[in-house]
Amino acid sequence: MKKRIFALLCGVLLGAVCTAAASAATLTTAETFKNPVADGADPFVLLDDGVYYLYSTNDGANGYIVYTSTDLVNWQARGYAMKKNGAAQGSFWAPEVIREGDTYYMVYTSKERIGIAVSDSPLGPFIDKSGSLFSDGKIIDGHFFRDDDGKVYLYFVSIQGWTHNGYTATSYQNVWVGEFDLESCKFVDDVKMLLTTEDVQNGTAVGIDAEGPEVVKHGNTYYLTYSSPGYGSPIYAVGCATSKSPFGPFEKKGTVLITADPDRTDPQNNLYGVGHHGFVEAPDGGLAVVYHAHRSGAASPLMAEMGKTNHELYVTDRRVCVDRVWFDADGNLCMGDVNNVGHPTVRADKTPFGTSATRTVELDDNFAALATLPTVYVAMYGGLDTNDGSAAAPFRTLDRAYAALKKGGTIVLLERYDMQSTTAKKYKLSTENAVYVSPKVDGPVLIRGAYSAVPVLFKFWSISSDTYLENLELRPRLTGALAGGYSIIECGQNNVVIGEGVSCVSRPNSGQFPVLVGGYWQYSGTSKSAPYSFYTADKRPDTMLQTDKAYTLTVKGGTWETITAGSMKDTVACAADTAKNAALRVESGATIRPGKVGSVTVSVTAAGAVLHYPAAANAEKYRITDSKGNVVGYSETTTFTDTSFRFGDSRTYTVAGYANGACIGDRSTAVTAKSDADGDGKLTVRDALACVADAKRHGTAVSAEDLAAMLDGLTK
Repeated sequence: MKKRIFALLCGVLLGAVCTAAASAATLTTAETFKNPVADGADPFVLLDDGVYYLYSTNDGANGYIVYTSTDLVNWQARGYAMKKNGAAQGSFWAPEVIREGDTYYMVYTSKERIGIAVSDSPLGPFIDKSGSLFSDGKIIDGHFFRDDDGKVYLYFVSIQGWTHNGYTATSYQNVWVGEFDLESCKFVDDVKMLLTTEDVQNGTAVGIDAEGPEVVKHGNTYYLTYSSPGYGSPIYAVGCATSKSPFGPFEKKGTVLITADPDRTDPQNNLYGVGHHGFVEAPDGGLAVVYHAHRSGAASPLMAEMGKTNHELYVTDRRVCVDRVWFDADGNLCMGDVNNVGHPTVRADKTPFGTSATRTVELDDNFAALATLPTVYVAMYGGLDTNDGSAAAPFRTLDRAYAALKKGGTIVLLERYDMQSTTAKKYKLSTENAVYVSPKVDGPVLIRGAYSAVPVLFKFWSISSDTYLENLELRPRLTGALAGGYSIIECGQNNVVIGEGVSCVSRPNSGQFPVLVGGYWQYSGTSKSAPYSFYTADKRPDTMLQTDKAYTLTVKGGTWETITAGSMKDTVACAADTAKNAALRVESGATIRPGKVGSVTVSVTAAGAVLHYPAAANAEKYRITDSKGNVVGYSETTTFTDTSFRFGDSRTYTVAGYANGACIGDRSTAVTAKSDADGDGKLTVRDALACVADAKRHGTAVSAEDLAAMLDGLTK
């Protein structure tokens, strides 16, 4: 599309280079390992071709965001692996993925039902294949286990009473299992109940829940692990039972992972509510566990002000942690801190896998002063603006952090930050509805996450000072009537660096990623409501869009709808001479979303259906799908042949640009390949000749042999 082409040309016209700027200083941001490592609950990690894929409960109303890593510690968001598709879906929980051949199968929970979705990539998009696996009962927390003989078993949890296959579950949550055929998405035989709440209550972990089942095999023993007594409890923990069969019976072994501080006496040095876990091979070849926890055992001031009570005061966001797993000489399953077995690692000199935990940020001349400027901490849920801004007593808002850094400095986000909701405005987290305008200070500012991919929820973000962003996940949101339009980061003609640890996801209701504007954004639409009223021509006049100021926009990471060094009106970048002294550096870690594929043509030949389409800006290759969204194939050129298509078939296709694995452009207008050219319901010589003529018209030659093959398929 023109806007994306302009973004690239703009970099050339404005003196852009695609190499990294020289480093003037190195800022060390971490020297020790700390849990958590990412945002999300009910985590599961798939190791596939050397890359870790993290799936979790992280945007329950809209779907699942997937993250990737090479070390289980540093993660980046890669977009939605699966999105809500219709009113029947919602409340997405606890996904898990298994690979079979070249197909990836996701078992997911939506509105207390489990189903199976499939994809040709671990990044998705996953498309539902099964619907709800059970028409009765409330079923959650599916888990795939593949045994040594290749058989796959699906474990899951029933909620409340459920009678099935001769079993009657009367307690609150119960664990079940059945052998499962992935291709058909059906159980081989009917399922059986394994664990009840009463079973769990007789163990060392007590409570009402038995959820999040996970199985690991050691020798000839199956270890069925589960979590109880409810994620809101500080003593939510992982329990274990063993058997010589995946069908049980299982003998309880007690708790294998629990907080070291059940009474919440030392919130700064402990993790709480540790559980709902998954197992995966560690980077060093051992075994690792991923689980969620509450980082702080202290009540949330924000939740208290919102009138929340009980566990909601303590459980705001759950976060992903990693630890070591091993078996002792007696075959007992052990996990957690090797120096405090059975309890989570809170901090350590190295990662649980023995690698360095040191993190640094390279600073150019515009940001070198950060190495000596102060650092403050912000926690939306856990902080107060009357605090001193230390890690132990963080501020609540970015505004308060800026006020403490008059000459610039570092702001560390300890948890998710919300710039866009009604709550955000009420509690001064944003400036207006869905707008955050960062205050201007007399020096550079680094805003970074305390762990990788700390989410920042925004609709519009206006930057007012030289700013470096790092270790953040930029997550565009929908806000009431503001479901349409772009989400924009406006850099205000300042020096801005988007660090390599920054990642972006698309908007929940579309494929659009954030727009990055080096100058200012002007809105000329008809809406008079906030946030658009902040960007109208009277607030952003044409004279403001133009500048002789020299500034640099450096983009090292993230996925973007478009990037421009200058200003933008609506969705069109301004002419290059409006910021003639600006520079744009887009490095290899950044991705620009492919443009929409233009008009697609399709011809029917004996070799299959042949598609032709124009090149799309920023597309590395093209993804061809059928009318149901199933992937037909990929092409690195502007033509594709569906060799599975036979003369006599009818099939509808769409084409989309594809980049960086999970970045997909808008799909083209659908086009249908029809063998029955005249639509009379029969295949005749006239149809074959019409298909040949159509193919030649679109530049596809049809040989005599091809024509003969087509004639063989005529209606007898």
